[in-house]
Amino acid sequence: MEKDRTNTLSNPIMLSKKEDATNPGCDCGGDDCEQAGLKKRAIDAIKYAYVELLGDIAKWLIVGLLIAGVISYIVPEEIVRGYLGGGIGSMILMLFIGVPLYICATASTPLAAALIAKGMSPGAAFVFLLAGPATNAATITVVTKYLGKKAVTIYLTSIAFFALLFGMLLDLIYIRLGIEASAIVGSASGVLPAEVKTFFALLLTVMIAYALIQRRKSDECHDCS
Repeated sequence: MEKDRTNTLSNPIMLSKKEDATNPGCDCGGDDCEQAGLKKRAIDAIKYAYVELLGDIAKWLIVGLLIAGVISYIVPEEIVRGYLGGGIGSMILMLFIGVPLYICATASTPLAAALIAKGMSPGAAFVFLLAGPATNAATITVVTKYLGKKAVTIYLTSIAFFALLFGMLLDLIYIRLGIEASAIVGSASGVLPAEVKTFFALLLTVMIAYALIQRRKSDECHDCS
C-alpha cells in the first residue's frame, strides 16, 4: 500500500485523475470554468436585484405609490403651494414632518414627486427626502438609549442643518436657472407611448408579486429551520 501511495504521489497524471475522482464537479477546462463562474455570478446578481432586493423594498414602494396617488387626486394644489411652495418656512415644516415620521427612501421618493407636482419647492422636497429616511422616532429612541442625549442632539442638529442648507441651495439653483419644478416633474413620461408605459407597469407588478411570494417562502423556510 505504501508503494502504491508513493507511485501516485510521484506520478502527476495519476494524482490528477485521483483529484478529479474526489472532485467530480471540476470537470471543465480553465476557460470553461471561468465562463461558468461569470455566468453564475451574473445570474446571482440578477436574482438579487430583481427578486431579493425587490422583495425587500416592494412593501414600502407600494405604500409610497398609494400615498402619492392619494395626494395627486385629493390634496388641492393651492394648499401645497401655500404651505410648501418655497422659502425657509416650508423647509422647516417638512423637517418637522420628516424627522419623527417612520418612512424609508423607497416610500418617500414617489411621495416627494407627487408633492412637487402639486407645487412643493425642490428644496422642501430635498429636506423631506433627507430627514425622513435618516431619522424617525424609533431611531431617536435607540440612539438616546445607547449613545445618550448629547449624541442624539448632535445627530439631529447635523441632519437639520445640512438638510436646510442644501435645500436652500437647491431652491436657489432652480430660481437662478428659471426652472419651474412642478412643470417638468413627470414630463419625461410623455416621451414613451402609452402602450409601452402600460406594458412596463404590468411587468413591474408581476415582478413585485413574484418577489413578495419568494420573500414569504424564504421567511417560512427560516422559521421552520
